[in-house]
Amino acid sequence: MEGYKISSIIRLSGNNSWGTAFAVELNNKINFVTAGHVLIDCGVAANAHNAQLLMCDDTQQFLSGPKLFDLTNIRWENNCDYVEFESDFPATPFTIGSTPSVGDVCQMTGYLYSLNPRELPDCGVVINLSATVLMLQAWQASNRQAIHLDVQTPVVDMSGMSGAPIIDSSGSAIGVFQGSLNKQNGGAPYVATTL
Repeated sequence: MEGYKISSIIRLSGNNSWGTAFAVELNNKINFVTAGHVLIDCGVAANAHNAQLLMCDDTQQFLSGPKLFDLTNIRWENNCDYVEFESDFPATPFTIGSTPSVGDVCQMTGYLYSLNPRELPDCGVVINLSATVLMLQAWQASNRQAIHLDVQTPVVDMSGMSGAPIIDSSGSAIGVFQGSLNKQNGGAPYVATTL
């Protein structure tokens, strides 16, 4: 996988919770994308247009820690757990790729909650996971599609990965990870939303 930098992938935190977001270029501006429940879990009121959250990338979380940034022009698509927003956080945007096909192998990179919080307090472990597209399904009342994924993961609890980019073999972002469709039975299958 080539074509993206770790500074494209951001950790959002607030309200004793965190998740992942990533930068893309939309309408000649850098925007950020995440799962809607990430913002809500971090304390942002549902359907708010502006907010403040702690943000950092992998380098910053260890050097200077997260800093407070404004999230502006928040655009919610609640029916598919998708959010776009603007921020002055310095990030390198992903190129947006094409809609995936069944059988495509992709990757997701995000801030998994630390596997050993005593060693890494308040830090997410940046983890890359391989995934295969199982099926695409239309979201009701949306132009986006649900991407059902078989994720090759060593962990059952994927906390912190919500909002992670789904990345194709060329390094382009093709979706945003939402989570498990079946948390009671080990997680799989997982779902993401197309960009």
